[in-house]
Amino acid sequence: MILITTSRDPSRNTRAFARTLANLIPYACYEPRGKKSIQDLVELAKNKGYERICFVHDEKGNPGKLSFININKTWEWAEEIKIIGITYKRIRKPFKELRVKENGFVEKMFKVENTEDAELIAYEKGKEITFLKDREKILRIKLKEDVK
Repeated sequence: MILITTSRDPSRNTRAFARTLANLIPYACYEPRGKKSIQDLVELAKNKGYERICFVHDEKGNPGKLSFININKTWEWAEEIKIIGITYKRIRKPFKELRVKENGFVEKMFKVENTEDAELIAYEKGKEITFLKDREKILRIKLKEDVK
């Protein structure tokens, strides 16, 4: 399970993207950053039973990077992924199941379990991740580096 938040003082676009991402990742939770320190967020995540935190960073008013913290007894910075483009539809109702096709990047980054018959599909191909529902694109993230 993962806690999704933003960097400090994010743009409206970045907050909306972080909320949408939290609704697409099963059992994820969006937490507004506000004035919380990283340590505050780590404690919050530990108390709620989350294993990981995803920060959505702002770049020129849009989401520009995802960075992750792994949480055990202590915490440590993990991967960092640069985003070069996104398109998405806002999702207000959280999904509980996700089927992942291809290399397992979504499963690893967002700590999700792959469900074969889920209505939401994450399709990973090289430098792009696409979330589909009924063959309609809900979210597409273009990454700067190859995710394999």
